[in-house]
Amino acid sequence: MRIDIHPGARTVIDRLRVAGFEAYAVGGCVRDALLGRTADDWDICTSARPEQTERVFADLGTIDIGRKHGTIAVLLDRKQYEITTFRSDGGYDDARHPTSVSFDTTLSGDLMRRDFTINAMAADIDGEVVDLFGGRSDLENKIIRCVGDPSARFSEDALRILRALRFAATLGGFTLDDATADAARQLAPLIERISGERILVELNKLLCGVDAERILLDYPDVLAAAIPEIAPCVGFEHRNRWHCFDVWAHICRSIALAPPDGQVRLALLFHDIAKPQCAVEKPNGHRSFHGHAEASAPIARARLDALHASKALRERTAELVLMHDDPLSPDRPLVGRYLRKLGEEGFEQLCEVELADALAHNMEIEGARKRVSNVREAAALARRMLAENAPYAPSMLAIRGDELDVPPSERGKLLERLCDDLLSGEVENERQALLEHAKRY
Repeated sequence: MRIDIHPGARTVIDRLRVAGFEAYAVGGCVRDALLGRTADDWDICTSARPEQTERVFADLGTIDIGRKHGTIAVLLDRKQYEITTFRSDGGYDDARHPTSVSFDTTLSGDLMRRDFTINAMAADIDGEVVDLFGGRSDLENKIIRCVGDPSARFSEDALRILRALRFAATLGGFTLDDATADAARQLAPLIERISGERILVELNKLLCGVDAERILLDYPDVLAAAIPEIAPCVGFEHRNRWHCFDVWAHICRSIALAPPDGQVRLALLFHDIAKPQCAVEKPNGHRSFHGHAEASAPIARARLDALHASKALRERTAELVLMHDDPLSPDRPLVGRYLRKLGEEGFEQLCEVELADALAHNMEIEGARKRVSNVREAAALARRMLAENAPYAPSMLAIRGDELDVPPSERGKLLERLCDDLLSGEVENERQALLEHAKRY
């Protein structure tokens, strides 16, 4: 079977071949081409050593992005191509990086060290696919399978465990084969040895996958290695009329009902995570979860801090978690206050979080349906207010704080009250009218 090689990748391969070296497109680009997808990156593997690659592309200029692992980058038509020497890996001491690499190998030796069969295929300059481990068959059958012994592959690099789940979540209809799934579960504790940054990257991609709900439901034990608070949520029943899923299933359903926005889905992952610890048993056997938003927000902040998330991502996620149960409605002053607090993007994200959360409730309950309606109407009202440039923030008023006859410490609060009154139609956004109206406070 043949694939279409990207013109730039073909040029890189051709240069290496003319110089007397073997060269192939390899990995994800071959996989995506076989799936009929547009590959973002075209990686090349070659028999050329790093210094030989540099000589071949001396006129274009090269970037040393991993010489000790054999990788040199080349810029061609403003696109970067990573070129890596055929290699075999030595032992692994940290469940992540090889202690040594050897360039004395062949294409088959290079493909043998890769993670999954669907990523262990190469293609020559004519697009002829080299498939030594059944990758094409696994693509057709939508299977994620390790190359060789899955326990060995995951022990070498524990990030592969999360990559397996991520591919299953994002490629559409894929599942892990039994041996790969068993090894992922058994070796999940190794995830603790991966850097937080790498865990967060894989987690975000997984959460935004088309099959995120299925993978989250199937592998909470694996994900709990990175976020331990997941484990108590699994099978923890709500025992009230508002819910038709247990806590973990509700979290997973809400993620699936949200747009594939990383910020929104990350907030939904954490929005109810403290419910098991907040549960109050009632005499009738039902449960209530008062204060779960306030308890879930610091968990989100702490876990994202441990994963080395940016401060902006950490704080916005905690903020959305804290506010996810706030009663929204199509009330102009109310919507204005949220726009002031969160900004346009932040309020849109809150509406998306609340809507997904609401839809994952028991829709047989009138109150649940009403909440869905209120959130949708509040989001629509915000869009209308923004389109008409409604003055929801003090900076949009026709007066300044220093024009008000109140102490400086009270000016901000008074300006916000004027915004509320203006949005409710009690006063026009005109300087004298606002000054007169302010006297009532």
